[in-house]
Parts: sequence; C-alpha cells; structure tokens
Amino acid sequence: MVGFGAKALLENLLSGVMIYLFHPFTVGDWIELPDKRLPGTARTIGSYYTELLTAEREPLLVPNALFAGFAVANDSRRDHRRACAKAWCTSPPSIRSCHGGCTSALSTSAA
Repeated sequence: MVGFGAKALLENLLSGVMIYLFHPFTVGDWIELPDKRLPGTARTIGSYYTELLTAEREPLLVPNALFAGFAVANDSRRDHRRACAKAWCTSPPSIRSCHGGCTSALSTSAA
C-alpha cells in the first residue's frame, strides 16, 4: 500500500522537475490536456501539482504526472488563432456590412 503512494509521489515529483527543466508551459500560459479535456491558465507550477484556472474561473489542481503522460497543447505559444462566428445576413448590403465589420475586427485584433 505504501509502495503505490510512493510511486505516485515520485512520478509527480519527477514530472514537476521535468516541467521546470524543459518549460513546456509557464505561469500565465493557456494550456490544455486534450485527452483529459482539462483546459486552463497555469496559475502555479509546483513540484507535485500544477494549478489551472478554467475559463469559468474554477481552480483545478492537476498532478504533474498527467503532463508527462499525455500531450499538452500550449495555446499561448501559437502565432495564429482560429475564430468561429455566425452572422445572419439576409441581403447584399447586410452581407457587405457583416464582411466589413468582421474584417476590421480581425485586422485590429491582430495588431
């Protein structure tokens, strides 16, 4: 019984060291474990667990061993973003207006 607890402790501790050494993410990065559906902003990175803050502002304590065993998507390091929006345009003038508004919004957010 003690062996299983020590194994988990050692896995999390070594994974924490790997996070410190290789920096797959840093505090403030928006990361996600897609296999586990755990997205959030890294608030603290400890030796045993990492605290994520979800989009709903809910804190999650994630054992560091999960970062060693699963893929980590670091959206903060992307040089591009994907946006999806729906607009209901029924006439040619409204289509031009929607297109112009979207284009200007995207060009100002990229700057």
